[in-house]
Amino acid sequence: MADIDQENQRRRIGQNHQKQQSIQEYNKQYSAKKGAGYGAFGGFIAAVGFTGIMLWMPLIFDFPVGTFLHTLGASITGVQNDPVVSGLAAFSIILIQGIFVGVIFGVVTSKVKALHPSNKRKGAIFGLVTGIIAFLVLYVPVILTTYPHLLITTFATYPTSELSTRGLEDHHSVNISSYPMYLPGILGLGFFAYLVYGFFMGGIVTLAYSVYSFDITKMEEKSKENQQKQKEKGKETENDDHQATEKKRKVE
Repeated sequence: MADIDQENQRRRIGQNHQKQQSIQEYNKQYSAKKGAGYGAFGGFIAAVGFTGIMLWMPLIFDFPVGTFLHTLGASITGVQNDPVVSGLAAFSIILIQGIFVGVIFGVVTSKVKALHPSNKRKGAIFGLVTGIIAFLVLYVPVILTTYPHLLITTFATYPTSELSTRGLEDHHSVNISSYPMYLPGILGLGFFAYLVYGFFMGGIVTLAYSVYSFDITKMEEKSKENQQKQKEKGKETENDDHQATEKKRKVE
């Protein structure tokens, strides 16, 4: 009975040790450093998609292609500048914003255990929530305050040759009194763009962690296989030594 109890205790100790090891390995998988890197990469890719939506969004309102990006860039370069320069400035702003939000997302979800993006569903949900927060904090205040005046000035100074990709055509223009008419659509499409951004950013971060976890699992399995092979070789060596010893005894 004593031997059986000791054997059970050894098994329990071994099981607890394995559980502790698995918990430590799980916690090591998620770190602020990895989260920041994965978040920056995911934010960059998602920001590119966000830019595509913002580039073509003006067509819905019968505005020139790229009007919103040109207006955003004009906040830095000035409304009198070349639309190409303003577009590049806007693209830079969006990339910086996307990477910054992605880094915050990666660090927070890596540090807080309850927010770990351990599966696709959690990653997508947390990404969408992050997109909504970014929309409320970064997009809405600008659209409601400085953006109307910039957009009106942009239409007044936008080169005629740039007003359409199909040649010189008439487009709707905006003045301060007509802007509220377009505001719900601008907010709605902006909300959609941020949801797309959050979905892709969260998905990419989750995928990156999944790939990392898969690689770690494979390395651990290979290490266990090597240890098992070494144990088997050790047992074979012991058996050979034991057989050799028995033969010597018989000879003597």
